[in-house]
Amino acid sequence: MSHLIPVSKGADYLEVHPNTLAEHKKLGWTQCAKHQDAAAQDGEGDKGASDKLGVAELRGKLAELGIEFDPKAKKADLQALLDAAAQDGEGA
Repeated sequence: MSHLIPVSKGADYLEVHPNTLAEHKKLGWTQCAKHQDAAAQDGEGDKGASDKLGVAELRGKLAELGIEFDPKAKKADLQALLDAAAQDGEGA
């Protein structure tokens, strides 16, 4: 199993293979700290993990889901958007 490297660009977050890191950097991505919820994206615990996310992680998750938000929004507002999206996803 390869070790993926976390990168971010604005509110977007990815984990990339080391062989593609240089190409991502050329495109404006920068290496960053690993998001806590990255492991939860594979299945269980996603909603519970989102309660402990920071503002940057919430923004990244919302961007990943394609949810628009005010860049100046406070953490509680970002969390409410993510929680609403999780509820909408459960009802589908």
